[in-house]
Amino acid sequence: MPQTSAIAQSPPSRCLVIGASGFIGRNLVASLAHRGIAVRALSRQGAALVDHPLVEWVKGDMLDEASLDAALEGVDACVQLATTTKPASSNADIVFDITSNLIANVRLLEKMVARGGIRFVFVSSGGTVYGDAKMVPVPESHSTEPKSSYGITKLAIEKYIAMFTRLHGLEARILRVSNPFGEYQPHSDGQGVIANFMWRALNNLPIEIIGDGSAVRDYLYVGDVCDAVHAALCYRGTKQLFNIGQGRGLSVLEIVQEIEEHLGSSVETQFLPGRAMDVRVSVLDCTLAHRELGWHPATSFSAGIERTAMWMRTLMKNADLEN
Repeated sequence: MPQTSAIAQSPPSRCLVIGASGFIGRNLVASLAHRGIAVRALSRQGAALVDHPLVEWVKGDMLDEASLDAALEGVDACVQLATTTKPASSNADIVFDITSNLIANVRLLEKMVARGGIRFVFVSSGGTVYGDAKMVPVPESHSTEPKSSYGITKLAIEKYIAMFTRLHGLEARILRVSNPFGEYQPHSDGQGVIANFMWRALNNLPIEIIGDGSAVRDYLYVGDVCDAVHAALCYRGTKQLFNIGQGRGLSVLEIVQEIEEHLGSSVETQFLPGRAMDVRVSVLDCTLAHRELGWHPATSFSAGIERTAMWMRTLMKNADLEN
């Protein structure tokens, strides 16, 4: 492992996770608790999805000031994962994307600054903020030309975080995460190619490919995303913005091939029209995170596929038992 210049501090004692019932949130809550960090898990449902003595589940919405105030009480760190839109759908209602995401996040920043002493990690999008890549892999210094409202909103939130850091001393880190996959990722919400493909393959359904299958993305196992968030919570260096990805690109057709190799059989594919808002290639240069955070992805794509398939088979088996 190469030597890093990571500057670390002890982890927080109590961390608020906003968007705790989501795909990354559910994994992160469990990961932080298993590291001995008390977690206040805020979600719109409020259901206890992770059973752990260090986890307190709270029903609330960051759009509601009262529930946000209550959730921030007594915490010394906050990780913001919640969003109301997805890249593929955000352009359909841009005003809603702005009002429900940008305003809510600025309000959160104001409340954290007013309280003081809260470390903040914002999970942004490495797959949408850059737009079409002029170089691959893409460093943090690359120009930002998002092709979706989702990416523009994420970028605007990043800019406000930087402003609050300069003007008010907010202690914040921004993680531009690539394309996460793994346990608890929904297979039918329009986001999450691997979960969707795996589900359809296991159920003997044709895999639907948007475009010609040549689009390349950087796929990262969710456990490695959780490790990056923990590293950012403990980091005390001077850098604020980090790419978080595997650093390896895979085309959609290569993903299908990986799934076929895992299953030991071929799968049927159907090709659908491409979309103007999709970028052709998105692979992240994560050198800065390696050096400053001391973070490196620990899970290969094949191992991540294996874990995803194992979880999905268990999910399907349990569903069969309930029917």
